[in-house]
Amino acid sequence: MHVVIAFVFFMIDTRNGVLLGRAREALCACEKEAFPNGKYHIISNDQADKSMKRLWLMRASYTIAFQTLYTAQVLFGIGIIVWTFKVSPK
Repeated sequence: MHVVIAFVFFMIDTRNGVLLGRAREALCACEKEAFPNGKYHIISNDQADKSMKRLWLMRASYTIAFQTLYTAQVLFGIGIIVWTFKVSPK
């Protein structure tokens, strides 16, 4: 059951990442249209700031944290299944 739940939440997180990327692109386009001088480009400036951050800071995100958790849950679930078959009486 652990494996199934972890996979479902992994797929939900992946889909949310895709939707967030599309929303970010749309917001950048809206910012450029509404504020042509670039003074109030919050989303565009945030993306530019991310490119200047260190690698370890870029890796610290909710997506990475959730993927690590889901991977650990899958491995735990598989470990329990393997352990159950090894220990169970024949």
